[in-house]
Amino acid sequence: MINSTIGIFGLADMAGHMGFKENNEDFGQTLAVWGVDPGSYLFVPIYGPSNRRDIFDLPIGFFTDALLYASYAVGGPVVVPVLFLRLVDKRARLAGPMKIRDESALDPYLFVREAYSQQREYLIHDGNPPIEQYDDLEEETDEKDKAKDEIKKEKIEDTKGSKN
Repeated sequence: MINSTIGIFGLADMAGHMGFKENNEDFGQTLAVWGVDPGSYLFVPIYGPSNRRDIFDLPIGFFTDALLYASYAVGGPVVVPVLFLRLVDKRARLAGPMKIRDESALDPYLFVREAYSQQREYLIHDGNPPIEQYDDLEEETDEKDKAKDEIKKEKIEDTKGSKN
């Protein structure tokens, strides 16, 4: 709110100078906090990895971007270069992760999908994602193993009983 008013619609970071912590959130994270399911994974050309929930961030982020309105106020021909620079900036920020993907991933699609999902969970929970509960899985497999062992014992006893 401070940057939107004193900071000339977000062009200057006045809140940072006043001691407020920077809060980088997007609309997809807001929807996640509200309990909206992420849905299926999508890979949008030029934009990159996303999901059904986070894809709504595209139009919301576009229309709430102060730089877009400032460039439009300056003149129509400035809007296209600003959008082009945004795409170039995003591509430049992804150059390092893409190099890691190319060097270490056996399946690049799976690598990007899982990395994106984990990164979104990390961002949604502000760096403290919930611990996955593998104990439930262990209990289920233990119960299945016990049931299989009992069936094997019964079969062994049946074969012993039929031999006698």
